[in-house]
Amino acid sequence: MTITDVVPLPPSEAILVRASASFHTNDDDKDFDTTLVISVEKGVDQFAKSELIVGDTFEDHRNQGPFSLRIQGTNSKLDLRGGTSTITIQPNGNDTWRFNYFLELTFNDGSVQAFSFFGNELKEDRNIKTFPL
Repeated sequence: MTITDVVPLPPSEAILVRASASFHTNDDDKDFDTTLVISVEKGVDQFAKSELIVGDTFEDHRNQGPFSLRIQGTNSKLDLRGGTSTITIQPNGNDTWRFNYFLELTFNDGSVQAFSFFGNELKEDRNIKTFPL
């Protein structure tokens, strides 16, 4: 093998380099003062997380995003297997948000894992939802 030879990574060793989340609001919007945080994790290990998203109304029947998630550490596809993604809102008073959630994970081998979760609802008394990856 020469220095110019490229040895492809086994799929399980591909490293997460980008994560982004998008939403489609259905028939009940997210208020401008409801904060939103998106994370990707497995157990106590957190792989990616959004900054606090606040100040935007997610209007009915509209798309929002993509929102970039900050990658934390070096994580392979194998590390992410069996992981979850969690969405947390913190309303200022009452707020019900009905939405579809789209998560895209991109790896350094060029592969992309895309996840779609339809028909979700969060509100002031049920403000956390976790999705299997």
